[in-house]
Amino acid sequence: MYLLTQPKKHNSKTYKYYSIAQSYREGKRTHIRIIHRLGHLSDQEAEQIRVALKLSQADKKAVLSLEDVIFSDHWGYLDVAVLNHHWEQWQLSKVFGPSRPESVGTLEIAKILTFNRCLDPGSKCYASRWVKQTALNHILKVDLGKVNDDKIYHELPKIESKKEELEQHLFTQIKTRLPQ
Repeated sequence: MYLLTQPKKHNSKTYKYYSIAQSYREGKRTHIRIIHRLGHLSDQEAEQIRVALKLSQADKKAVLSLEDVIFSDHWGYLDVAVLNHHWEQWQLSKVFGPSRPESVGTLEIAKILTFNRCLDPGSKCYASRWVKQTALNHILKVDLGKVNDDKIYHELPKIESKKEELEQHLFTQIKTRLPQ
């Protein structure tokens, strides 16, 4: 079944009338059977009937159009997930020590500042606002409510103290991966 549009001209003006119709074959010919005449409908009413007909024919499936999907808010996910993957692939977390579950430590702040510098560079204060627009809370499994300017500035000396160790780690990783 489908919604059949039947344009009719009256006094040089075209009107659209609608019917619920069904196609069927008789021999080698296709025919249309009008099941119910609906008359004149607004465009919105016609679209609603089309959706209802699709739903009635669907086998436990929801039928949505792109216009039905409303994006009220979004968070950056893929870009930060890729950077986190590379961070772990290069084993940079070893330099900062183990992560403590549900806490925001030096490792998490180092990741946040690094990812922010790669994706949307700004000040350290901006990083604390930027991180709340991403899905890093799910990726890092931390409460981003604990990330603020004070926490970032508190962790900066600890991150700075790891600079030489980080350089040595990267040198070793590159030497291992690319011996030539």
